[in-house]
Amino acid sequence: MVAPLHWGLGHATRCIPIIRALLKSGYNVLLASDGGALLLLRKEFPELPYVSFPSYNITYPKKGAFFRLKLLLKAPYIQKIIASEKKVIEKLVAEKKIDGIISDNRWGVRS
Repeated sequence: MVAPLHWGLGHATRCIPIIRALLKSGYNVLLASDGGALLLLRKEFPELPYVSFPSYNITYPKKGAFFRLKLLLKAPYIQKIIASEKKVIEKLVAEKKIDGIISDNRWGVRS
């Protein structure tokens, strides 16, 4: 499973060469993300299965100095999403016999 965070497209873009290398090495890859990141990966790899995770819904403030404050204010919501991701991962690992997870900053995506 390859699961990039969707706070823009940087995380998903970084994962594209990793996914290509995994496929070239004969691995089955499951895509997992949300929003534009998942759309980008699905467009790049239309043949691959995917799952959609809940979104962290993080947006960048106009003034970068306020990013930490905005993140702090969203902390309870982010904790909820992390807990949700952990439950989904437990189920997916068991059902789909997932051997490995590459998570690019999705805090709840680990096994």
